[in-house]
Amino acid sequence: MQRLLILVLSAYLGQASAGLAAEPASGTNPAILGAWVTYWDFGKSLQAVSAPPAFFRDVYFFVARLAPNGDPELYRSDLPLHKTVLRLNQRKIHTWLTLVNDTVDAKSRKAVLKDARLVNRILHNRRLRRDHERKIVQLARRYGFTGIDIDYENLAAEDRRSFAEFIGELARLARTRGLRLSVTVQPTLRKTVADGAGAMDLAAFGPSVDQVQVMLYNLHSCRSGPGPVASIAWIARVMRFVRGQCPSATIIPVLKVSGFLWQPQGCRAATYQDIFPRLAAGARVRRTADGTPYLHYIDHGRPTTVYYEDRPSLLHKIDALRQMGAKHVTLWGLGRHDLSLELGLERLLLPSQSR
Repeated sequence: MQRLLILVLSAYLGQASAGLAAEPASGTNPAILGAWVTYWDFGKSLQAVSAPPAFFRDVYFFVARLAPNGDPELYRSDLPLHKTVLRLNQRKIHTWLTLVNDTVDAKSRKAVLKDARLVNRILHNRRLRRDHERKIVQLARRYGFTGIDIDYENLAAEDRRSFAEFIGELARLARTRGLRLSVTVQPTLRKTVADGAGAMDLAAFGPSVDQVQVMLYNLHSCRSGPGPVASIAWIARVMRFVRGQCPSATIIPVLKVSGFLWQPQGCRAATYQDIFPRLAAGARVRRTADGTPYLHYIDHGRPTTVYYEDRPSLLHKIDALRQMGAKHVTLWGLGRHDLSLELGLERLLLPSQSR
């Protein structure tokens, strides 16, 4: 009942928000969607990708990290992965195990995000690397996934060649076990050898994988001043560069469904559900030239700015990517998004969901 109420109010708020033209209509080349199910929002995000009608052809499970010794492991052992993956496979949905280079400190057991040093140690030791590849495949097969998605971020520039070799080796091994391979990469606008996005040699490993997922965020974040996580103009520049590096058929753009909140004291991530009460109370919604919503208000005496995504803005970004020739789009962060999004997706995307 609560979900239905939020959905109805979200739909109304999306239509009532000022400054945005009518939502795009279905075209002759509607995009096919993928989405992530996360370990911290497993139930909510799974509900979003499982509810009929079926908009999603690919479901990525963000549930695996690296153990302190580099072995792939699950974040949580209590998730119902076997039956969930089996059910989606039976519906002809592609299921992917996403492995990220997060880990925990061996002594303190505190989380370590995007551990580049651990990946570096694996990549530059041939024995460790081959063992790593074998264990990744084993973990994916153990739970019945149809594919593997490697999301190793913030790597060192010196790992550029070794990472490309690792991906090539993993792709060959995965195919012998009936698995596909995806690599999720950070956005970049130019070819450079540097830490972070510059450690990804798309031209070297792109042809060997089934898909390269490009994170179309964060143009603005807690490392910058207020602004949208992605503008359509910036998206176009990133896509133009990536298409010059690897086969276009393998490139899948990734849109983030949440945003950020800035105050003088700091910044934090902000989901649609976080700000929904303020929207429901009648907050004035402004929009950028390409439709991204934002709010300016005073919260307990603190000037506050929030840029986020709602149904109209996401549909416009999906449509913009569609006009750029993208046949697939993946959404990051489902579960706390604008629940009325599904109302627009039915018209925009459903004709493409023939399987």
